[in-house]
Amino acid sequence: MEKKEEAVRKYFENALAFDEGYESKGGPDFIHRIANHFFRPFLLGRRWTEFFSMIDFQNDDTVVDVGCGSGRYIIELSRRGIKKGTGIDFSSDMINLCKQRAGELGVKNVEFSQSDINETVPLSDILYSLGFLTYYKNIDSYLDLFSRKARRLIILEFPGESENIKGAILKCLCFAWAKMRSLKVNTHSKKYIDDFLSEKGFYPVKSVNYFFSWLVAYEKKL
Repeated sequence: MEKKEEAVRKYFENALAFDEGYESKGGPDFIHRIANHFFRPFLLGRRWTEFFSMIDFQNDDTVVDVGCGSGRYIIELSRRGIKKGTGIDFSSDMINLCKQRAGELGVKNVEFSQSDINETVPLSDILYSLGFLTYYKNIDSYLDLFSRKARRLIILEFPGESENIKGAILKCLCFAWAKMRSLKVNTHSKKYIDDFLSEKGFYPVKSVNYFFSWLVAYEKKL
């Protein structure tokens, strides 16, 4: 495995430290507490609101979360009435946390798989990936995979251009934070991703830019 992928895996194995930011619990050390205090309310709070206002699902839809992390999004969708949810992540600690949370909430129409992101991704009506592309410079193979595994809708979140000064500052701080944790993060061109997926039959239908990240829904046109 490449060194950068190992760094990503190592960081996200620290599942509880990553997940604490959703509920503003602080963190296990000073660095995490500072990051959670300043970054999480902006990046995760806004992302949560925008995602659930954007996703258009039906009760008989199957949904896959690629890079599901602690599983909050796919569990919430399962609670809201999708037919079946699947979360995939390469961190065993994250998957254990997902299963624990789903069990505590009594959510049964969701399953989780610990594996690398490859052909094990199941076919689904909706596939989404929030933040996963951030850690990879070359994303063509993932975009191709997503386009083959989604029947109707793909939703992607990825860092791009800053929308204002505040976004530019947050972007610099977040990238500095990642570097301190030995993570290599990458920005991506929305136009490039739009064009790539359009060639696969998926076209952007909804998008929002918040601070320095894009959240975009791509719908398959028959």
